[in-house]
Amino acid sequence: MATIHTNQTTDAIQQAHEQFSESLRRQAEQIDQLRHVLESLRNEQQQLEEVASRMIEPLTRSLTSDAASSALSPSGLLAGVNELASATDVEEVLATLAEEASRLGVRAAVLGIRGRVAWGVSASGFGPELSAKELRTVAVPLNQDGPFHQAFEMAEAVEARLADLIKYPSVLVKFVPAANARVALLPVRSADSVAAILYAETGENRDSGLIDSLKVLAKFAGAQLDRLTAIHGGFVAAESAATKEIERGSEQPVGDKIRAAEPPAAPAVLTPETVPAQAPLPPAETAPVSTALPEEPQTAVDAPNVTLSAEEEEKIHRDARRFSKLLVSEIELYNKSSVEEGRRNKDLYQRLKKDIERSRETYEKRFAHTVASQVDYFHEELVRTLAENDPILLGPAYPGPTA
Repeated sequence: MATIHTNQTTDAIQQAHEQFSESLRRQAEQIDQLRHVLESLRNEQQQLEEVASRMIEPLTRSLTSDAASSALSPSGLLAGVNELASATDVEEVLATLAEEASRLGVRAAVLGIRGRVAWGVSASGFGPELSAKELRTVAVPLNQDGPFHQAFEMAEAVEARLADLIKYPSVLVKFVPAANARVALLPVRSADSVAAILYAETGENRDSGLIDSLKVLAKFAGAQLDRLTAIHGGFVAAESAATKEIERGSEQPVGDKIRAAEPPAAPAVLTPETVPAQAPLPPAETAPVSTALPEEPQTAVDAPNVTLSAEEEEKIHRDARRFSKLLVSEIELYNKSSVEEGRRNKDLYQRLKKDIERSRETYEKRFAHTVASQVDYFHEELVRTLAENDPILLGPAYPGPTA
């Protein structure tokens, strides 16, 4: 009789194992589809860069100064496009847009749109007199007629003079444009709507080459926001589908069969937590890319000491694993030849140091001051994905984990 129970239990466990393996296989297919999506996005980015080159070439013929020529050259502007393409969240995209616009010789600020108000988000070229705190007090209503309203409603570039900005006191007080300055307001379009407005002081005389260059940067900032949204949406869809598959497997009556057939101390049902170590592990989840603009300015106060629940802490750890997966997957995707050579020569870190350190910096900005700092998930993902579970492949120059 005991033999019959044992056979039934073994058969039930085998069925559960097969169902779970099938769930993992389907999840792997979802991840593979996402890699194709990322490849497609990368190809689209390259096509956009080619379009940018064709757009930029004629601009240099209208330049007069050596400094402007250098800033507005195709290679210089494409460098700005590449910086935008490397941004990993909304805040970084908008900050990079302001920085790259200022490299063209203008004072630039980006105002992110929340509802019917544009708030100061990032700025470059204004000097220390415009602090980050003061920038976030710049608020522009978009429901009253004026150049900002036009740029937002028409989703087209608008040029304004000082007299046109009188109705925006916070802009005049914080940005202090020169009396004869021209100001270009360029919409940053994402998901068929205006997500932000680029403010750029373009000098006393109209410079069509400069305006067109700023349009290119604003256009690519919007394209990068769309790209981040696509990546985020794709990973979330795959994660949701894979989770449903696993949950569907767990809802099968196999578990009930096992419990009914088990004599005392019978083996436990295989679950995602108890699957053998040698079985293929589901890929780490990816963090949602934030598409929310910074909150409206508030008076700073000391944060109270808050004790997180176990569930809240686990969510932070899970988000850290997700974000690490996204960052390392992009390194692998965009550096395929270097990754292959690095694995062969066991010097991955030396070959990809710039990309790895930039991604680590992005990771630490988000998680260095959270409970996730207890574990270096970025390091673990480098080893798991980039080095194929062999840390030796990272090479002797790799500094190791930080946690």
